This record gives sequence, structure tokens and C-alpha cells, in this order.
Amino acid sequence: YEQALCVPLSLDRAKFWYREASKHSVYYKFKLAEFLERVGEEEQSINLLRRLARQDHGLSQIALGDAYSVGSGVIQHFTLAHMWYNIASRNQVGWRLVKIEDLEEKMTKEQVATAQELARRCVASEFSKCAIDDGLDK
Repeated sequence: YEQALCVPLSLDRAKFWYREASKHSVYYKFKLAEFLERVGEEEQSINLLRRLARQDHGLSQIALGDAYSVGSGVIQHFTLAHMWYNIASRNQVGWRLVKIEDLEEKMTKEQVATAQELARRCVASEFSKCAIDDGLDK
């Protein structure tokens, strides 16, 4: 329905089917978050990505890093972008250096150190004490 392949274009129907699929798979919850962002429902998308990221879903962690790095759906915040990239890098190694190195060029050493500490604290607490709990993303 989203791409109108063999059916009429209907973003409402597409959202319905993404929501149905998301009941059965974390992958489709992530795809729902991507869809919500594409159709301008950024707040819902970010909230879903946060929930998934706290369940240690690597693609959601990368997506949050991307959102914070450019300010898409959230206030631009390099420290939080770095934190989520750092957390995701535990499982997703290949892209890490490019994204983190590019981001670090825009950050102070103190911001990098803070991001690394936030990532350690978040992972050590099994995602119960992440920066979003401190209101850093506001």
C-alpha cells in the first residue's frame, strides 16, 4: 500500500499492515518506526525507536544515533548521537568508525568522554539508566 504495488496507494492501510506485522516481530517494529518517520510522524517514530533501542536492537540504536546527529525528530545532540552509535557498535562493527569519527570531529573531548560514560552506564544498567531518563534529549 505504501508503494502502490498492485494495490491503490494508501498510507493508512500501509500503517495498519505495518502495525499488524509489528505485533509478531521486532524487525517489523523497526520497519514501522521507519515508516512513521517517512510519513512525518517523527515523534511516534522516535518513541518506538527508543523502546527498541532499550531492548538492545542494534538498527534502532543506529537510527537514534542518526536522528540525534542531524536533529531529525529530536533536538540535535552530538553527545547522545555518539552514545547510541557507541552502544550499537558492540554488535555492528563495520560502519562504526566512519560515523563515530565524523561525529567526533564536531565534538569536544569532554563531550566524547561524556558520551562514552553515558553508553557504559546505559549498557551496564541493561538499558534502565540511559541518557533519555536524565532528560538530556530535551
